[in-house]
This record gives sequence, C-alpha cells and structure tokens, in this order.
Amino acid sequence: MDNITMIFVLLTAVLIPICILVGYDTRRVQETEYHVSLLVIEALLILVFTVLDILGFYIFYEGVLIPVFYLIGVWGIRKQKITAAMYFFFYTLIGSVMMLVSIIYIYTISGTTDYITLTTMELGVEVEKILFIGFMASLAVKIPMYPFHV
Repeated sequence: MDNITMIFVLLTAVLIPICILVGYDTRRVQETEYHVSLLVIEALLILVFTVLDILGFYIFYEGVLIPVFYLIGVWGIRKQKITAAMYFFFYTLIGSVMMLVSIIYIYTISGTTDYITLTTMELGVEVEKILFIGFMASLAVKIPMYPFHV
C-alpha cells in the first residue's frame, strides 16, 4: 500500500465505528442487519482502496451500492425512503455503466486489467482523454458532484 491508500484505509477503519457509536442510543428495527450493513460497507471500501485490478475495483466499488440501498430503504427517515433508495440505486448504476464500458475498452486494447501493468503502457493521448471522461462521469455521479447529482 502507498501512503494515500493507507490514509483512506485508516479513515474508513476509524469512521465506520464512529458511525456505529453515534447511532448507539437509537432503537431500530432489525438492528443487527443495520450493523452488518455498515460493516459490509467498511469491508467493501477497504477492498476498493487496496485492490490492484481495475475490474476488481469496479466490482467492489459497485458492491457498496447494495448495503447503502438497504440502509436508505429500511432505515431512512422520510416517508419516501423506498423511492429515494430506488432513485439512488438506479441513478448510480446507470452512471457507473460508463466506467464499465471504459474498463472493457481498456481490456480490449491492452489485454489486461492489472493496474500495475497498465501504468507502464502507452494508450495514446486521445484514448486516455476518452477513458478519463468515462471514469470521471461515473465517479461524478457516484460521489455526487454538481451538476451530476439528483
């Protein structure tokens, strides 16, 4: 792990227990499932930050959608929590298709999805610009970044 990865892993490892402690007094239905969802999110985020394959990164990155969808839909505080969960899920899933298309394109050009191997390859400036747009659009929807948020 490099220094930036270590910072993100430590930040994830510190923030998730803080999230659990902040909501400790709150009584919830299915409280065990709530805590399991938070721990699954933590595990997936740590995998996102440590994986060295861009296809694995995509799988873990999108895997976070499932427990977050569950958290919004079950423990949301508004009346339209199911609708909000559906909007969140489909909007981010559609946005991430651009990243998947970019990863597939990288694989067809290079024959690999290994990050270390890809850092030593020359893809060309125009190809890199197109791939940057695909990844950036997907990340902008997922973060959410203005004006890509709902």
